[in-house]
Amino acid sequence: MNYIETMNYINSFTKSGKPVKDLSRIEKLLNMLDKPQKDLKFIHVAGTNGKGSTVEMISNALIFSNYKVGSFTSPYMVCYEDRIRFNGENIPQKELCSIADTVKQSVQNNEFSQFEISMAIAFIYFKSKGCDVVVLETGIGGIVDSTNIIENPLVSVITSISLDHTAILGDTLKKIATQKAGIIKPNRPIILSCDNSNLDVIDVVSKTAKEKHSPLILASMGNIIKCDLNGEIFKYKDITYHIKMLGKHQVSNAITVIEVCNLLNSIGYNIPLESLKKSLEETQVTFRTQLFNISNVSIIADGSHNIGGITALKDTLSTCNIKNPVVLTGMISTKDYKSCCEVIDSFADTVICTDGYIYNAISKEELSKLFKCDTKEYPLDTALQEAVKLAKQKNVPLIVCGSLYLLGNLNLK
Repeated sequence: MNYIETMNYINSFTKSGKPVKDLSRIEKLLNMLDKPQKDLKFIHVAGTNGKGSTVEMISNALIFSNYKVGSFTSPYMVCYEDRIRFNGENIPQKELCSIADTVKQSVQNNEFSQFEISMAIAFIYFKSKGCDVVVLETGIGGIVDSTNIIENPLVSVITSISLDHTAILGDTLKKIATQKAGIIKPNRPIILSCDNSNLDVIDVVSKTAKEKHSPLILASMGNIIKCDLNGEIFKYKDITYHIKMLGKHQVSNAITVIEVCNLLNSIGYNIPLESLKKSLEETQVTFRTQLFNISNVSIIADGSHNIGGITALKDTLSTCNIKNPVVLTGMISTKDYKSCCEVIDSFADTVICTDGYIYNAISKEELSKLFKCDTKEYPLDTALQEAVKLAKQKNVPLIVCGSLYLLGNLNLK
C-alpha cells in the first residue's frame, strides 16, 4: 500500500470500535501478529493530564543515555506518524505502509478500533527497531485500555487525575482513579505523581498497589525557585533542575520523571544525572504550554481541554504574571466544555471562539454564549489572524486552548 492507501486502511476502522469489557479483543489482534509485545520492555503511563509531557521527558532521558527508545502517544499533533516514534523521530511513511500492509494481510475483519490497529503497528515497528524500552501512553482509562495488554512493565506511572471522559470512566475522582489504577501489575513498581492530592485518588492507588504487592512510590513536591516564561527552576532531593516547559504542573511531571529514572537506575539501567537534566531542560511537547511568537505577539498554545488542564493553565498564567490576555478557543462536545469556559472567563479579557476543526466541535455561536467577558466569533481560516491582531492592539499575550484538534489545525509557527 502507498501512504494514502495506508491511511484509508487505518481510517476504515472506527475510532474506538464497539465497547469492550475486557482485553480479549486486543489480545486476539496481537495474537494474529505473533505477539510483538512479548519482545518489548515497557514503561506504562496513565493519567488524565500530564501523560504526554511525562512520556516525552522519560523518552528523552533514555535517548540521551544512549538507549533505543520507542514511544507511543495519542492523539497525533501534526500528522499520524508523530504518535509512533523511535528515538524521537516519527515512524517513516515507508515503514508505516509496509507494517500496515502486514497487519492488513493478517486482519480479515474490521472489528478492531483505530487505536488498537495503531498500537499493533507501533509494537511491530518497535520490535523491528530493537527497542530497549518503549514508553507507552494509555488511550482512555486503564483497566480495559488496549495498552493494558502488556505484562510486567518496568514501572507503571499514574500522572495527575481529574475529571475527564466521565461517561466512560465515571463521574467521580474515585471512579476514575480506579480505572487508572488498573494498569498496576502484580509485583511491579508504581509511581503516583505528586499532583494527586485528592485523598480518594491516593487511597485507591495505595490499596490497589497493596493488593497486587506492587511497590508504590508516592512522589513529593519539590521546592520551586523560579517560574516564568523561561520555564521553571526547582530543587528536588537537594538537586536543582531546570524545565523548559511552562507551568508549575510541569514541575510535578518532572519529579515523576526523576523518580522513574531513579527506579530504572536501581534495576540496572544507567541514566546519568546529566542525561536527566538535559531532558528536562530541552523537552518541549507540542502544544503543552508551548510558546510561539507571531507579529511580535507572545502566544501560549496549550492543549488543555478538561477542567484540570484549564485550571493548570490559569495557574501558569498567574505565576508568569500574565493578566487579561486575549484567548482563542474551540471545544468539542465530548468534554465538560461549560466548566472549562467558566475558568477561561475568569482570566480572559476577550475570548475569540471558532469551530470547523473537527466534526464534533461546539459551534462558535453556542460557545460564545458561555462567556461573560467580551467575545468575538471567527471561522477557523481567519480566527488566528484576528486573534493576533486583537492581542497586538491590546498589547497582551494571546492564549490558544480548548482542544488539541483546534491547535493542530492552526498555523502556529
